[in-house]
Amino acid sequence: MEQLLRRQKHIIDVAYSTAQELVWAGKHEEARPAALHALRFSIEVYGPDSLQLVPAYLLLAEASAGAGHLPEASKYLSQAEWLILRAPDCSAAVQYKLHRSLGLFCAAKGDLERALYHLANDVTSTWHSFLLKSLRAQQQVLKSRPETSLFTEDRAPREEPMTEAQQVEGIRVLSAILDIREQAPTQQPGETARVLHALAMLHYLLMDIPKAQELGLKAFELVKQLPQQELLEPLGHLLKLMNVEPSSPE
Repeated sequence: MEQLLRRQKHIIDVAYSTAQELVWAGKHEEARPAALHALRFSIEVYGPDSLQLVPAYLLLAEASAGAGHLPEASKYLSQAEWLILRAPDCSAAVQYKLHRSLGLFCAAKGDLERALYHLANDVTSTWHSFLLKSLRAQQQVLKSRPETSLFTEDRAPREEPMTEAQQVEGIRVLSAILDIREQAPTQQPGETARVLHALAMLHYLLMDIPKAQELGLKAFELVKQLPQQELLEPLGHLLKLMNVEPSSPE
């Protein structure tokens, strides 16, 4: 029985990882069978009412929505939400994943107001703070080793480098929020600038400098028009790191 349980958990891991990689690659229809296998074995191992099923339900919902099967995606999201609501001790990380999935689903349906509710400002703030710390950590490394630069192969890694999953997550979530912010009937330029800044930092850390420059300049120009300009200094610093001289605020 122990060997069987280990094998089943291994199958869950393989099926989930395969489905996740296919979703990241935009192959949503191909991801659905693998995600479904992950769910079926999760039910068999953990039972139908376990929080351990939530990741598989959310992955199935994302794959289904990406493949255009919105009713199915809605069903899987409802199952995940029900499991979370029944667990008062559910972790913040699991709740974040649910709201992230609900937000992306609502965005896919064109329901921007509900999408913003689920992808609320604190999601943006969490990523913004995390990326600011990552950028500062990288700069500390470069200062301590002046012979290195962002592009040298032997540069020291950041203390807590982002995993591939975090990189994909950040780009997908922040890009979705930016699209929603820019399409919303009621514009909030301060929040839009914060998302742009976060995305610019993320692309800089991933060494996609042209994209980071484009987003950083766009954020800088937006912040210059705001009465509160607390983002000007960190944005200006980021642009200077990329050898871009922003124009002075009026």
